[in-house]
Amino acid sequence: MSGRLNVLVLVLDALRARNMSCYGYPLCTTPGLDEFASQGVQFKNAYTTASWTIPSHASMLSGLYLTEHRVESIKQDRRFSSSIVPLPGALRRYDYKTAAFSQNPLFGPAHSFDYFDEYYGEYEFSPSSRGTGVGMLAKRATNYLQKLRSTRGTLARVQNWIEAHHTDTRFFAVVNLMTTHYPWAPSPRAVKRVGGFPIRSLMDHDSVTLKPWEFNSGRRNVEDRHRLMWLSLYNAAIAHLDREVSRFFGQLRKWRGYDETVIVVTSDHGEMLGDYRDTVGHMLSLHDNIMWVPLLIRHPDYRPGTVAESVVQTLGLYPSVLEWAGVPDHDIPRAQLRSVRYSEAVTADSPSGYAFAEEDYRDSYDIVARLVEANPSYDSTKHPRRQVAVHTTNYKYIWADSGTEELYDLGEDRLETHNLAAQESHSAVKERLRRAREDWEAGLRVYTPEPFHTSEVPDPKVIEQLRALGYVE
Repeated sequence: MSGRLNVLVLVLDALRARNMSCYGYPLCTTPGLDEFASQGVQFKNAYTTASWTIPSHASMLSGLYLTEHRVESIKQDRRFSSSIVPLPGALRRYDYKTAAFSQNPLFGPAHSFDYFDEYYGEYEFSPSSRGTGVGMLAKRATNYLQKLRSTRGTLARVQNWIEAHHTDTRFFAVVNLMTTHYPWAPSPRAVKRVGGFPIRSLMDHDSVTLKPWEFNSGRRNVEDRHRLMWLSLYNAAIAHLDREVSRFFGQLRKWRGYDETVIVVTSDHGEMLGDYRDTVGHMLSLHDNIMWVPLLIRHPDYRPGTVAESVVQTLGLYPSVLEWAGVPDHDIPRAQLRSVRYSEAVTADSPSGYAFAEEDYRDSYDIVARLVEANPSYDSTKHPRRQVAVHTTNYKYIWADSGTEELYDLGEDRLETHNLAAQESHSAVKERLRRAREDWEAGLRVYTPEPFHTSEVPDPKVIEQLRALGYVE
């Protein structure tokens, strides 16, 4: 079955591959997604290109790296260059209907992601639940129940949209689900399944919120009790998400267009739970707890049960969707099409490929400066302002503008605990990956973003949303 397929992309926000049972996690967190993987293709070495929502989604919709598209601001002040052809726009030219369903306010029109025909914002805002007293407990309970129900509600809207409008019209839809993004709100059923903490902890604000600015700035120290609670809550949130997504897939299979639909399950980034250099959240690190993401694809032409070992990237979604839709790419900038298509990785004779990722806080989103504001005694040299990671099937190399280098043997050290950069026995590997980074940088083309202006005064509601998600102090 070639071309003109529907494409449904589920972006499971902040879900790292490491904690999924289909990727080897010892706890059975994702039985439903494990089954989905067995019915399609599982990509073992899939990596995101950026560590947080805005630049990661921008890369998926453009096929470009952060340095190239420069859409990485929470100020609502920039959008793609007019030279870039956003993925929904490329599909719309060939009569595809496009829609986004997002629980994350950072992936929506307010932050310039207005390229879809239709947008459904599913992020429910409640007043801050910080503080004490009966009123605060009531607000926390409201927030918990609101988020607990939101995943099923969003997926029901997606199902209704598909069935109501797209029996004959082809569609491209992106769904962002925030179930595994803090603050977590797993169901009691999921809590019991993963164990490790009392259910009453769900109402403990200090437990369910990561508070990255407090911990990363050094105002508070990460303790073992924090790591244990965060990991348990995170796993419970994954289990809750898995149940809801599996339920959705079961219903979608009854739709008559199912066999003409490609379904992609991935993530924009993972999460740090204080388990590597005491880093919290998804910032300040290119560790694979953030960069290694799931990629599961159900395609009518792909052999069920296939495991693809080649290295792929989330920005490979761009050329892959065009291929699945049978859309010509002759009028799209070549830079947007250079990533390996997923079909190439599926049919590769042997594992291969490079994946590149970067953090860059020198421009509009200077996290290092904000950490100094949060704690004047914070050492601003602790974290680099720019760093680049290079993945192969066996190794990972990290370069930082602070002058440091890291090298890990992923076959022997998947947790990246032993830096081999200074070892003579690995100097040839390090030099090869260093050159790969330099060649990659030399080939980047910068598409200067255009101004995107909404208001001189930040929307207080947006600020509260960003604060709840840990993006501002």
